[in-house]
Amino acid sequence: MLLALPGVFLLALLASGVEPPAGEGLEPLGKKIGAVVKAADLKGARVGIHVMDAETGETVYALNDKEALNPASGIKVVTALAALVYLGPEATFTTTLLADPPVKGKVKKVYLRGSGDPSLRTSDLRDLADGLAARGVTAVTAGIVVDGSRFDDEVLPYGFDHYPASDAESAFRAPVGGVTVNAGTLQIRVLPGTGPGAPAAVSVFPRGYVDLENATETQKDVKTAIKLSTWAEGGRMKVKIWGAVSTTYKGGLFSRRAEDPLALAGHGLAQVLEERGIAVGGKVEKGHVPGSAVRVAAAASGPLSSLLLDVGKASRNVVAEQLLKAIGAEVKGAPGSGTKGAEAVMELLGKAGIDTSAVTYRNGS
Repeated sequence: MLLALPGVFLLALLASGVEPPAGEGLEPLGKKIGAVVKAADLKGARVGIHVMDAETGETVYALNDKEALNPASGIKVVTALAALVYLGPEATFTTTLLADPPVKGKVKKVYLRGSGDPSLRTSDLRDLADGLAARGVTAVTAGIVVDGSRFDDEVLPYGFDHYPASDAESAFRAPVGGVTVNAGTLQIRVLPGTGPGAPAAVSVFPRGYVDLENATETQKDVKTAIKLSTWAEGGRMKVKIWGAVSTTYKGGLFSRRAEDPLALAGHGLAQVLEERGIAVGGKVEKGHVPGSAVRVAAAASGPLSSLLLDVGKASRNVVAEQLLKAIGAEVKGAPGSGTKGAEAVMELLGKAGIDTSAVTYRNGS
């Protein structure tokens, strides 16, 4: 599939000094576009172009416009459009904290239930923890249950396993889940150690989900050179960090994809609860909220119209993929999936009069 974005292409032409002729018809413009393409160094590239008059539908210029090509992140435009149509620009995503009825300041379990918020952050988890503390709770004795049933269990979108091994740890391959925090990534902070020869000060969020191997060394009068490796093993994430950290290093934050978004969110909640002074016993597990659970607090995202900045301007894959599953849940029913979302998007294109027989749409980013 090729996404034809004539506005973008014409901006490129204007930047190169080619202006659409005024009052001369479209044929001269088509010739000028052809001249720009002919002069460009496109050897080894597969190129498809289709420029159309939006008012008349007349083709101004076409080159290999029937050839099926991968639109790459251009497909996010279609995903964003579908989200606006199906969900609405004012739509928000709510993450809810529930708990078993408290007894003398203690609850057996707490439950974190999501609706697929792509913007959930550590700060939101802290707000939820504050809500539990405000009820006088000082301990969770039997663990944390994360309910991501709004989405299916397929956390890796279609095609994300096609990336080269060198990109395996990258944040742009982050997983998709009904509950996910920090866009599905581990947050690794690095500061200089206590002095030359000491290891750097390294912290990872959430710490309960990560086994950290810190082989760094703080050194004087060196250029900071940090290396990181992350991988999943035994239901946990492994982080190895090594290299030299200067005593004058101001600190850095590194993001790496997590393997399991629900485990990431559950351990993140456990950490912020403990930081809030609420003791957490038991384990983090996946499950459903029982009918007896009491609603404690909720965190809502901003409106969809604001979240789309991360889809378009920042081109963040995980946000587009979260929205695709949200579309699937809204249009086809929960649990939302990439397949359901894609079906809904294709139906929308068909209703818009687009011939979808030559279109393949399988992920949102």
